[in-house]
Amino acid sequence: MGRTALQWFPIGVLIIFFFINETANKIRLNKLWISISSVLIIICAVTHFFSSANLHYCFEYKAQGESYHCLEDLYHMHPQHPAIHKWLAGVFINYYKLTDKKMGRLTPFVINEDEIKNGDTSQLNDLRKCDYIIISYPTTLTCMEKQGISFNVLKKYPLTNDELIKINP
Repeated sequence: MGRTALQWFPIGVLIIFFFINETANKIRLNKLWISISSVLIIICAVTHFFSSANLHYCFEYKAQGESYHCLEDLYHMHPQHPAIHKWLAGVFINYYKLTDKKMGRLTPFVINEDEIKNGDTSQLNDLRKCDYIIISYPTTLTCMEKQGISFNVLKKYPLTNDELIKINP
């Protein structure tokens, strides 16, 4: 269940309750039957929610589910000149840098992998100055190899396709 589905879940349950209430008033059902049906719906809704919801991703968009782990691993490398891709930079600048003191110490250079893929060598030249980078496009590695930039892939994050890379001097 995604984050969008999660926001509609309470509204869906309310609509079901309103439907039962309106139907019960028109048919003039006994209040006992209304209570029993309400309790059954609550049990079904709660069971469905907890069996299908992944609470780890309720607070974090699934496409950026490993973003904190990427940044934390980068932080533990003690980089002097880190770089991160623009999609990770958005969540870093707007959330992690504000809420986590240790992340506030990181000052990464933001790379645009679309420009690298399209042949912009200025971005690649900027990467030569970095010691650690986090990328998301495999084509970035190919472009780096073509430009003769030596690197080692330290860690891969399968959910987001990010890779933590050390640039060799």
